[in-house]
Amino acid sequence: MLLAAEAARIVEVGLIMFLFLASSAFGLHWRQNEFGVALGLGMFAAAELITVTLIGHVSAATAQTLNLARSISFCISLLIWLGYLLAPERVPSSADMPKRAQLEQWNQAVLELISK
Repeated sequence: MLLAAEAARIVEVGLIMFLFLASSAFGLHWRQNEFGVALGLGMFAAAELITVTLIGHVSAATAQTLNLARSISFCISLLIWLGYLLAPERVPSSADMPKRAQLEQWNQAVLELISK
């Protein structure tokens, strides 16, 4: 069971890292609510990955401490989400959005990859 949880967290952390690295290509800015949700989820997933990985290799007392750390990381991620939801949302400017010609080029490239 712990191995399946660890594998799921590795995939989740990898996807979140990809989202952060490609955020400018997706038009995400760090002040947007979507970025805050991803940040909170990424922080929680990283903490979960660490605790799930370590919990099978430590004593029972240390496992309780790791469970406490897991709960604290979840509370911190909730505070991050709450902070982003209560902060005024930045209105995206037209400079932040990709141009229509660029989107059409991306669509064409994806269609070419799919057809191969």
